Formats: sequence, C-alpha cells, structure tokens
Amino acid sequence: MDDTIPTAEFGDSVITHEDKEMSRSFALLVCSVTLWAYTAYSDSVFAQGVKGFFHSIKVDAVRNACWPDAFVPADRTNARLPFVIMVHNGWKRQNLIADHYFAEDGKTLTDAGKRQVQWIVTQAPLSHRAIYVKEGEDATITEARVKAVGEVASKYLGPEQKPDIRVTNISPPGWPAELVDTVERAYLKTMPDPRLPARSSNSEAQVELSN
Repeated sequence: MDDTIPTAEFGDSVITHEDKEMSRSFALLVCSVTLWAYTAYSDSVFAQGVKGFFHSIKVDAVRNACWPDAFVPADRTNARLPFVIMVHNGWKRQNLIADHYFAEDGKTLTDAGKRQVQWIVTQAPLSHRAIYVKEGEDATITEARVKAVGEVASKYLGPEQKPDIRVTNISPPGWPAELVDTVERAYLKTMPDPRLPARSSNSEAQVELSN
C-alpha cells in the first residue's frame, strides 16, 4: 500500500492535503465567529426591545397614576402668560424715553428726561429697570440718544453696573396738547365752588324728607 500523501500542482506551487485541512478549519472558524456575533447581536436587540417595552409600560402606569398633576404647571404657565406679556408691555411704555424727553435737536435730554431716567434706575422695581429709548429719524440720532441716556443713568449706578438700554420703535400714548389744554380749561371753568351748602332749618329738612 502506498502511503504517499496526494498532492496537486498548480504552476510552481504545490497544494498538499494538510493545506486543504487548514483552509477548511479556518473557514469553519470564520463561520463560527460570524454566527456567534450574529446571535449575540440578535439577542442584544431582542433584549433591548423587551426592556424598552416594559419601560414604556412603567412610564404609562406612572403617568396614569399622577394625572393630571403633571400637566397642571404647564396649564398654569399658559394661563398666566397673557398677563405676563401685558405687565411687560406696561413697563415698556412706563420706562420709555420718547421724543418729548429730548430737546429740539432730538439728541439732548431735557430736565424732564433726566428725571425720568433717574426714576427708572433708582425707583422702579429691580426686575423692571430697563430703559427703552425711542429710535430717532436716523441711526446717528438714535446713537446720540442712547449715549445721552447712558451718561445720565451711569451717574446713579455703581462703577461696575451698566444701564440696560434698549432701542424701540413704539410711540407713547397721548393726546394733542391743544386738546388737553381745552379740556383742562373747560373743567376749571365749570368747577363748583369748594363750599359746603348752607345749613337748613328743621322744617325745611322735614319738607325735603317728605318730598
């Protein structure tokens, strides 16, 4: 019996039976590793899916138990929001440095404007001390207004504090001066005398009561 191991020749290389066995073993190893990795990945995905399913059940149970408390804060915030906006707009107009607080050149603050700036930075509530400056006809005037307001406000603030100055385009509500003057003069003309009526006798008082 011939014990020679069969070989195959391809060009200059020779493939033996041992090479074939090694190649087969390597292929089986690669297949095993691939199958193990796929199985582990599938188990991981399945486990995550199961975990997520039970987590969603827990979340839904907690939400149902605390309903509607979890949604009350958001509803209260939405209910108060219009009032917060109205308060903000009210202080915005209260702290507005409009055209009538500047001199004829539109850049220099008048005495009334300086007093208004002083009141804002010293007397207004701390959360409402922003100064709103009415923008001018052009960028140069607006910049000059902001600078003038900042200089006055800095006199009443600490060295490390900076005034909160914001430019706005809103106009202050008001009436024409002529209309205000007419109404005030008409009111003064029709104002009764500041005197108490004369004391009446008992008979006159009884007649008034009977009528």
